[in-house]
Amino acid sequence: GIRKELSLKENDLNDLSARFQAEANRHALELKSLQTEHASHTTMIETRGAEIVSDLEDDISKLEKRAVADKAEHDQVVTVLKREIQTATTNERLENESAVEKQRKVTEQQQ
Repeated sequence: GIRKELSLKENDLNDLSARFQAEANRHALELKSLQTEHASHTTMIETRGAEIVSDLEDDISKLEKRAVADKAEHDQVVTVLKREIQTATTNERLENESAVEKQRKVTEQQQ
């Protein structure tokens, strides 16, 4: 009677406990797998982020070097243009002075 019933209930309890433990183990393994996958994704994202930052730093460095080179070239062109303007201004002044001098001589000869 009662011992048999208790024995059956104990067997049911043991069976239920074993199923619960198996389910808990399965969930623990699934959780561990998700944690491992998450860690892998996190590492991949961090690595890719570092690569992007490195690429951006390289691009910024190239742009800075190009800006310095472009400024130097610009400054050189400005210097050449200023020199050409100064030369042209000097030549024009000399031509004007020469024309004035010729006009003065012509005027003197006419007198």
